[in-house]
Amino acid sequence: MLVEEYIPGIKLSDVKAMDERGWDRGQVSKLGTEAFLSQIMLHGFFQADPHPGNILAVDENHIAFIDFGEIGYLSESRLVYVGELLVSINKRDTYRAMAVLYDMGIIENLDNMEDFHEDFADLIERVSSSSIGGLDMKTLRAEMMELAYRYQLRMPAYMTSLMKALITVEGLGKKLDPSFNFTEVAAPLASKVYSERLKPENVARYIKRRYYQDIKPLGEMPANFNRLIKNTGEGRLQMTIQVDFTPRASRKLTQLISRLSLSFILTGVLIGSALIIQANHSDRVSEYAFLGVAGFGLALLSLVIFFIGSLGKK
Repeated sequence: MLVEEYIPGIKLSDVKAMDERGWDRGQVSKLGTEAFLSQIMLHGFFQADPHPGNILAVDENHIAFIDFGEIGYLSESRLVYVGELLVSINKRDTYRAMAVLYDMGIIENLDNMEDFHEDFADLIERVSSSSIGGLDMKTLRAEMMELAYRYQLRMPAYMTSLMKALITVEGLGKKLDPSFNFTEVAAPLASKVYSERLKPENVARYIKRRYYQDIKPLGEMPANFNRLIKNTGEGRLQMTIQVDFTPRASRKLTQLISRLSLSFILTGVLIGSALIIQANHSDRVSEYAFLGVAGFGLALLSLVIFFIGSLGKK
């Protein structure tokens, strides 16, 4: 059984209808953004496709979200990460933002950390507004995706869907009110979120979670250590080492192996041709000595071309 409810309202993108009703578009824009951010920051459950057709303005003070066919979910730890990341970028705190990316596992295995830090700092400067510290969410997402591609980073799926939703909401807000500032709307809500987390029941839940994740496993350390010593003494200790290469490193390694293989083949041809030329042959075999000369010349020419090509690719 499918049960539906009719909700009267107008699309947030219908600016003309709002003006005809005399509504304050700035108020509607602020209300819609607050409602969406509350879904993310307070409940961790949000409408992942908030386009104009899925958000209705019932009146100047009421917003209705419809069609939850595409939704997003954020655990409490992910909420903390996303909140800290956005706050760090907004405050242009590169070191704090880098620490959050590391805790999220995005740059945990990154080799060239210094280069990434420089590029990420440049990214923060580009996306931060010079007026009142607002963030351009569309630019932020595009820059983050470009940086992730350049450094072969794996962005969590929840981050990409969340950024997409934030871009849509920000675009609607600016369409209703050109002076709309995302950060000004989000700041009071962020304060409310932190106040909620400081409540005794929330603090107790956080401590309980950290106990089961971090503290309780420590009780098994003596038994695990004793087992390790025992297996080592009995010669039953086994170690497995797995080395993973980045796609770029794999391509370079493949190129190196191909060049080495070709150089060995050409070297063999050179040596074989030289032996044919220098060896003593019967009159009948001597008729074919020119093959050694031709092979030697061809191999030598191939080596020169290979060497020049290798220099050009560096």
